[in-house]
Formats: sequence, structure tokens, C-alpha cells
Amino acid sequence: MRRPDDIPPETPTISYVNLTKGVVSLKWTANFDDDFETFTIHRRNKGGSWKIIKQTTNTAISDTLKEDGEFEYAVKATDKSGNESPYSKTHSFDYRDEFGLASPTNVEVKDSIGYLFLSWINVIDKRIKGYYIERQIDGENNPQPIAEHVSGESFFYDVYTKNKKKTTYIISSYDVDWYQSKPIKVIYLPK
Repeated sequence: MRRPDDIPPETPTISYVNLTKGVVSLKWTANFDDDFETFTIHRRNKGGSWKIIKQTTNTAISDTLKEDGEFEYAVKATDKSGNESPYSKTHSFDYRDEFGLASPTNVEVKDSIGYLFLSWINVIDKRIKGYYIERQIDGENNPQPIAEHVSGESFFYDVYTKNKKKTTYIISSYDVDWYQSKPIKVIYLPK
């Protein structure tokens, strides 16, 4: 008579983790047990319950995040007898969708005597702390940060620019952790 198998497979070790543009990539060690069947990848909001996101025999996955938050990942191995390994060491990500915050709207730039006047409509979003403004004057290689405005302000007077050159303004909203919205560009063309 054959004895039932009650020995769990070896615990996987996560060997690579990466988060790029909302996509988590994970790799872990292979399992060489004779009765290995599958890996189960789990994700949870930090402190929440584990949820199975995928089962595979491969040693890598990509997972696209669809919401903001702090997430943890772990991997388990299962054998053909249904025995599960303990969770691998967990790996955490604090993810905020780079475009999750609303961008300012109706951004305009107008020429005035001695300065350029930049205006926009404030975003109604409790997470927004303020607006970040950059300027790139024709001939410069990169935009330069020029102002941070607290939420509620919806204009900026740029007295340091030369009204005779093409000027690009880039404005985005930001939250308390400095995550930014999709940037909005507006261009001033001299007459």
C-alpha cells in the first residue's frame, strides 16, 4: 500500500521584481520536485486578503495594475497531491497610476505687457495638493521648473520670460506624495 504524499513542495524564491508604467514583472526559482504541478501567484492590498491572480508552470509573469494602492505579491508551489508550499517572501509596491490624478483643464497662455499670463481651471479632486509648472523657451534643451502652486490658485504670471520667443508651458497637478497627473502643454507663439 502506498503512503499518501503530505510533503509540500519547496517554497519558491522571487528572484526579480520590477514595476514600470503600472506593469509588475515577477520572476522566481524553478521547482524541480518530481510531482510539481503549478505555481500560484497571489496579490493583495497591503494588509488585505490574498487573491489568486494567476496559476502557471512558468517562472515569470507580468501583472497590469488597474488601481492605485500598496500591493504585495507572493508565490506558492503546489504538487500533484495538492500540497502547497508556504508563501514566498513577499514583495511590495506602492503604486499610483501616473495618470490617476486629474489634469488641469482649459490651460491658456496670453501675452501681456512685460509678462505672459498662464491660466487654467482647477481640478476638483481631494487628493490634489497643487500644480507644478515648467517652462521651455525656444532654444533650451529641457523644460525648467518655474513654480509650484497650491490647490485653489489657477493662474501664474511669468515675468522672467522673453515674449519674443516661442515658449512651452507644462502644467500638471500633484498630490501630497508628489505623484503627478498627465502633463498638459500649452505653447505661446510670439506675434
